[in-house]
This record gives sequence, C-alpha cells and structure tokens, in this order.
Amino acid sequence: MESRLETGAAGWQYPSWSEDFYPEELPPEWRLAFYANEFRFTLVPWHAWSDASDATLAQWSEDIEQPFRFFLQLPLDHLDRVNSVPESLLQVTEGLVITNSEALTAITDTLRSLAARFTLHLDIPVSGTMDYPDNILPCWHDTRPGTGVCQLSIISDPTLASDLRALREHIENFMSLQPHNSTQFLVFDYETLSVETLRNAMTIASLLPV
Repeated sequence: MESRLETGAAGWQYPSWSEDFYPEELPPEWRLAFYANEFRFTLVPWHAWSDASDATLAQWSEDIEQPFRFFLQLPLDHLDRVNSVPESLLQVTEGLVITNSEALTAITDTLRSLAARFTLHLDIPVSGTMDYPDNILPCWHDTRPGTGVCQLSIISDPTLASDLRALREHIENFMSLQPHNSTQFLVFDYETLSVETLRNAMTIASLLPV
C-alpha cells in the first residue's frame, strides 16, 4: 500500500551501516547513491554540509534520482549560508530545517523572506500560541510533539524507535493531524540508528490507512 509518510535518516553515514547496509566493496563516495536506491529523502545535518565544497554539494545532486529529495539543517544564526549552496542542490531540496539553542518567540522578517523560497521546518522550542505564516511549519519532535499541521517529524530517542508499539503510536499521532493530500516525512536522528529501524517504520506506515 502506498503511504503518505516517507521515512529517512539524518545523513547516510552511521557506524553500523558499513556492515549492515553498505556492501563491503562499495566506495564511500557511492554511499549516497546506494542509500537513495531504498529511501526517498535525507535530512543533511549542518555539520555534514556547512563546510563542504561547492563541488561536493553539487555532486550530491548528481548522485540521486527523482523523486529523492534533501532537507538541509540550518542554524538560525547562519541563514545566509543557503545563499551559497549550488543551484543544482537547491533544486532537489525539499525544505530547510531551522535549529536554534533558544526558544523562538516570533517569526522574524528574515525567516519570512527565506520562506518565500523554501518550506521552513522549525526544529526549535516555540510558543504554543505562535501564528505560523505560509511555508513555515513546526517540527513534530519526540520530546515536544506538535499539536497542529506539520510536515516533518524527528525522532532522536533510540528507545522510542526500538519499541515498535511506541513507534507506531508516534507515527499514528503525527499522521492523524496532517492533511490527507500531502506527504509527510519521518526522520531518525541518533548515532546508533540501524537500517532495520528505518525499514520497520516504513512497514508500519504502509499498514496505516492512507
């Protein structure tokens, strides 16, 4: 059954994947293409792309095929970095995941301007009464689930991810509040992530009503 929920990881480099997912003979530079054969998106952490060369970033867009998409993590105080990202990568970027160490109390003009070009997903503690303009959405996080329309859910707790009943409940709660005519994205982001967890989430999503 086709699901409205896509499942992916924060990046495509994890300790256990060298043995459990990637073939031993696969060169490291081919891992993104291999990952993209099974999954349809990745959230690229800030540390994984902020200092990468233009050539590397442009190569990522060459390593994948549609409908694969990228999300780029971007700290609130480095929003201008997106202006130097190669256009070829931006064309296959689904949205920006904005982070910050402190709570956000208002949507700034800079965020509004950026939202004219990209969908922004705020992975930031925010006021429950904040009014979100078009193209700016809160993230549904395992430690602070949202209460309204979101497009992206981030699971950073390996305990939740390893408990299939809890994982199903998380997915059901997330999907129940989302529009039925849109695609949502479930991201796993912790160092001990296994490919099996991603596959389990895909199976759960496929069994839920569309």
